Amino acid sequence: MKLDFYVDRASPVHRAPAGAKLLFLALAGGGLFLLGSWPPLLGALGAALLLAVIARLPIGALWAQLRPLLFLVALLFTAQALFGSILAATIATLRLATLLLLAIIVTLTTRPSAIVSALERALSPFERWIAVEKVSLAISLALRFIPVLARMAAETREAQWARGQDRNIFALATPMIIQTLRMADQIAEALEARGFGAAEAEERARRRRRGRS
Repeated sequence: MKLDFYVDRASPVHRAPAGAKLLFLALAGGGLFLLGSWPPLLGALGAALLLAVIARLPIGALWAQLRPLLFLVALLFTAQALFGSILAATIATLRLATLLLLAIIVTLTTRPSAIVSALERALSPFERWIAVEKVSLAISLALRFIPVLARMAAETREAQWARGQDRNIFALATPMIIQTLRMADQIAEALEARGFGAAEAEERARRRRRGRS
C-alpha cells in the first residue's frame, strides 16, 4: 500500500517549508469560503493550476489523485443544482475543486516526514495537554488517507458497475468496509513494527504489574 505520494522535483513549491505550505492551505481554505461569486473562484482555480505548473508536477500524478475525487465533485454539483440553483452549484463546485487541487499539490510536493515534523512543531506549545506525536501522526495519516480512500471507492464502484450491482448500496459499502479494516490492520502492524507506542505500552504493563503486587 502506497501512502507516500511525494513527487521529487526541483521547484520553489517543493523547497518551501512544510509548515508554510500547511498554513497556506489552511488560509486558502478559509479564503475560498469568503468568495461568494464564480469569477474570483474561477481565478483561484486558475491560480491553483498555475501553482501545479510551477511545481512541475506530472499530469499523470495530478490526474491519479484527482480522478477518484471527480465523483465527489459531480455529486456536489448535482445536489446543489437540484436543491438550489446552477449558480450555487457552480460556486460550490469551484470552491471544492480548488481546495482539493491545493491539498493534492501540498501532498505531492511535501514528504510525509516533513508534514509530521511541521505539525509537531505547531502543536508543541500544547504538549502538556495532548500527545503531540500521536495527534500529528493522526493528522498526517488523515491527509494521506483521503486520496487512498477515494481511489478505493472509485475502484469498488467500477467493479460493482461491471457486475451490474452499482445501484446496490450494500454491494458498494461491504467491500469498502472490508478493505478499510484490512488497511487499518496493515497500518497498525506497520506502526507496531516500528515501535510506535511501545513506551506507552511498556508503562501500562509496568503499572499493571505494580497493581498486582
